[in-house]
Amino acid sequence: MKTKDKRVLGWRVLVAFVALIGLTAVREARAEDQADQYPNSTFVRVLHAIPDGPKVDVYFDGKKQANDFRFGSLSKYMRLPAGIHRVSVLKNNPSRTLYSSTRRFRLNRFYTVMAYGTPSRPVFRVLDETSGTIHPRLARLYVSHLSAAAPPVDIIGRTEGGRWFTLVRGLRYGQTRTLLVRPTDATLYVRARGNTIHTIGDVELQAGRRYSAFAFGRVGAKGDDKKFQVFLDPSASQ
Repeated sequence: MKTKDKRVLGWRVLVAFVALIGLTAVREARAEDQADQYPNSTFVRVLHAIPDGPKVDVYFDGKKQANDFRFGSLSKYMRLPAGIHRVSVLKNNPSRTLYSSTRRFRLNRFYTVMAYGTPSRPVFRVLDETSGTIHPRLARLYVSHLSAAAPPVDIIGRTEGGRWFTLVRGLRYGQTRTLLVRPTDATLYVRARGNTIHTIGDVELQAGRRYSAFAFGRVGAKGDDKKFQVFLDPSASQ
């Protein structure tokens, strides 16, 4: 299973990785190509990573872009005019605003609006997935720890040739780290306190590409509405 195919990775085939829910679709493109293909544009997607969290609607500038967005859903990037936009997340039944903020989305950048934490203490944060330069011989990886109940984690890899390597050590809840890594085909192991809590098989990282990994949910929990899982996919591209 290759990350370039944008598969959902986890203990088993996870819930559908992308819920389209009416977001604007655009053709395949890398961040570095956007200036010519989509002038004056920025690109934003949304991740719902709150275990047992309610379904939500997501609005940009008062216009609904995501309807009944649920835990474990990651939208496609939608294209917006670069500039200042108001992002709002509303809960239904009864209707209540969980988050509303105005911020600048820069020209030809790719962002993920991450909703994580717990239903009683939700956290909303915008991740810029175009930060840092691209190296022609290395892959850039953004790793986010979004599991409120999980301790700090390490991510260890094992190549097809049997070589072990370390990607991340001591990544704490709420942290994102960005790394430059060698191209590889490997199995990744998420470890906490010396124990493997998650395995991501058949990961391919290609030189000159950006990737995002989101770890969220509850370690040891069962059920699609709360279990621990990891999404790993190419980012900053359509």
